[in-house]
Amino acid sequence: MICIGQYQFKGSVTDELKNKPIFLSLINDLNKTERVYQDQIIQQTTTDSLGYFLFEGEQLPTNNSLLRLHIDTCTDTIRNQHFMQTCEDTKSILFLAKNTDSLYFPMSDFGEAFCSIEGTNPIAKGFLDLALIKDAFIHDFTGKETSAEKQLKFNQWFTQFHEFAQTQNEPLLEAYLLFYLGNPTAETYDDYKTFLAELHNQKPIFSTSNPTTLNPNFRAQVNQKLASLGLVTVAVNSTLNVFWIALSIVGVLMVVFVLYRIGKRTSSKAKLTAILTPQELKIAKAIAAQKTNKEIATELFISLSTVKTHINNIYKKLGITDREMLSKYLSD
Repeated sequence: MICIGQYQFKGSVTDELKNKPIFLSLINDLNKTERVYQDQIIQQTTTDSLGYFLFEGEQLPTNNSLLRLHIDTCTDTIRNQHFMQTCEDTKSILFLAKNTDSLYFPMSDFGEAFCSIEGTNPIAKGFLDLALIKDAFIHDFTGKETSAEKQLKFNQWFTQFHEFAQTQNEPLLEAYLLFYLGNPTAETYDDYKTFLAELHNQKPIFSTSNPTTLNPNFRAQVNQKLASLGLVTVAVNSTLNVFWIALSIVGVLMVVFVLYRIGKRTSSKAKLTAILTPQELKIAKAIAAQKTNKEIATELFISLSTVKTHINNIYKKLGITDREMLSKYLSD
């Protein structure tokens, strides 16, 4: 019996996968759906001696989530191989479920694992049905088609994919399909982009173009994807926009202030050069460097009395009375 707010996923696997670790992953990034990632795993258990497994918990969202079951023949002593697709006899399945679902993954009549799903969520096996279409799509190409023949086939399959997704009435499945066909590294990318643009002129292709039933994370990913395909413009977050505007204003003010200080210093330097003799200018800079009269005399090879005479002349020309005022004058 399942308590309210608790999921239960159980099933069985082949003999080769008995007593092996099996993983349950929650996928939150539509760019990471083609293999298992360590940061997606939310539970791990081990199949028993008969090949049965069971996952139970309460940590799933209340709406449909994208999940994966994954099992392979790698040992736990080589843990990273689970995530690098280097294991033999790897089995995995994508499916949809929410926190209250009870699902069963039975063996097929031919002794294959993860080929069917039974349970409380009728949309759970949507990805199994989609996988059948994907397999047929891949095997329909011989590699000998002309460019025109290939484009015609692509468009026929794109239409079939979209019609299937819309009959499922599940935005998360549609979102997955958008990322699968819209993968920039796939051979289908350019043709799919053209296909979407043509259909978008007639009506939105995906209900996810206004994905109100997707969680904010997936909604943002879908909008970014549609934008990358040239179908929508992603609005800038207003709070972020205000932040960058404010930061820009501060930056401009800082630049103005720095230029003002540089200009003022340049003006002061020009004024000093015009008023003071070269020797007086050297002495003024030495005073600003906190050097004593004796140190100045030694550096300039002049007498101490000559230094004092020059300092008095500097004070008179600049209208100041002491070293502190001179240092401040030179620093402004």
